Amino acid sequence: MKGDFSRVTFDVSKHFSRVLMQQGRVQLDADWNEQTAILLHYLRSVTADLIGPHAGPSENLGFEIIVDPTQILSPPLSTEEKKQLEDLLAQSKPPILIGKGDYYIDGILVENEKFVAYSGQPDYPLPIDTKLADGIYLLYVDVWERHITYLEAPSIREIALGGPDTATRAKVLWQIKIEVAASGLDRNKLENEWSEWIKKWQPEYRGLLKAQAKQGEKKSTEVCITSPEANYRGAENQLYRVEIHQSGENGLATFKWSRDNGSVVTGLKLIDKQLTVDSVRGLTIGKWLELTNDGQELRGELGTLVKIKSIDGDTLSLNIDNQPAPKVAVPKGEIWPTKARLWEAEPKIITEKNNEWEILADGVQIQFQQPAAAKNQYRSGDYWLIPVRVATGDVEWPGPVGNPEALPPQGVQHHYAPLALIKIASDKVAFVDDFRWKIKPLRQRV
Repeated sequence: MKGDFSRVTFDVSKHFSRVLMQQGRVQLDADWNEQTAILLHYLRSVTADLIGPHAGPSENLGFEIIVDPTQILSPPLSTEEKKQLEDLLAQSKPPILIGKGDYYIDGILVENEKFVAYSGQPDYPLPIDTKLADGIYLLYVDVWERHITYLEAPSIREIALGGPDTATRAKVLWQIKIEVAASGLDRNKLENEWSEWIKKWQPEYRGLLKAQAKQGEKKSTEVCITSPEANYRGAENQLYRVEIHQSGENGLATFKWSRDNGSVVTGLKLIDKQLTVDSVRGLTIGKWLELTNDGQELRGELGTLVKIKSIDGDTLSLNIDNQPAPKVAVPKGEIWPTKARLWEAEPKIITEKNNEWEILADGVQIQFQQPAAAKNQYRSGDYWLIPVRVATGDVEWPGPVGNPEALPPQGVQHHYAPLALIKIASDKVAFVDDFRWKIKPLRQRV
């Protein structure tokens, strides 16, 4: 979540059941957000414990993979509804539809309110002419939470305030994806192998990070004054974010970082080598902007990073002399870029060194470490958050001073469920098997 937060305090291992507000005390964003996280953890854990890793209600079982409206497994459709599905199927390339209804994945409610074409998914903007070669394919759903600001959903901004934004949102996203499968795949084999499929999309070892700012012997008793012996030399309390940019192994993957949790973002227009932005708040000459749009982010494509050369009102010049203005290939009808996010520096190659520290700024240091069991497979978008505080001149990080713990990424955590197996031959799609599970309501008539 790239929001303007003071810190993120929820920790499942602490077993907190609720946050209790006290009278006459300062109200903090972290406390409110932790209360929500606690409730979500309990609700999703109960749901997953009761129904298993994935299943849907028998009376509203969603996410059916449909290749022939006459053989639909969902509740009976009227003649008019079947005709609508036939028309929608004819427009979809490949000719695959996704059924409406609900499904639970790792306790998360995933909802689809209407039949949609595979190439017309609301949160997975694919080219409308997606082509698949002949073969056997597994269709599965990928679910995660995305941070939503007024740039992605303008309706959450209260226009009566005249400009400032307020709270942001977290949205459950689902995307139906396709993976080549072996001809011998069936339900039993998939059940046995499913954990291995998941490891392909979400590796078990996605990086280990240590963070510190070594503390001197003397500490200031003033909360707004940096101790003269402190290694953190910043003048503000901040939430550093270290995020993986380019996926890959040690020596190939890259990371970027921000002092403000990557929360400085603005809408924009790119003309030649100049950007016209909605707001210059937080933007500084010499820092880097990641140019993206919604479609690019939802497809998991890397943003384009450019350096700010100058700022004149709401116009920014880019430091790309003797180079053409950046361009990105996007599906027809998409505008690129539409937003810019601020980072402190260009992406840097990850080098795992267990004894050497890399300084980000003001004495804040990080160290990528290799696990003993296997190699790390870094994944784009995964991140670590590092709260730094003026009062202590230090970072908030588990472990003793001088020997911080090596932690896995705090997110983004994806959740997966298999849906169906299909066969494509000569551009024709045949349904092979349905891999969904369903649950019946535990109710009885009195």
